[in-house]
Amino acid sequence: MSDEIVRPDPVGLSHIGISVTDLARSVAFYCDVLGGVVLQPPAQGKSTSSKWRMALVALGSLGLDI
Repeated sequence: MSDEIVRPDPVGLSHIGISVTDLARSVAFYCDVLGGVVLQPPAQGKSTSSKWRMALVALGSLGLDI
């Protein structure tokens, strides 16, 4: 048996998460300036103990969790 670590080949990037201080302003930037499309409008997170909010914006085939 070999000691070499076998890793799967990367196939691409599907989405990334970005933390921002102003959600509405950030969504407007990604849509108005960079041509993104809102897939999920700004909404409260599902965790009852958290006060975070998020939106999902598509830039081509890349999804941004903002």
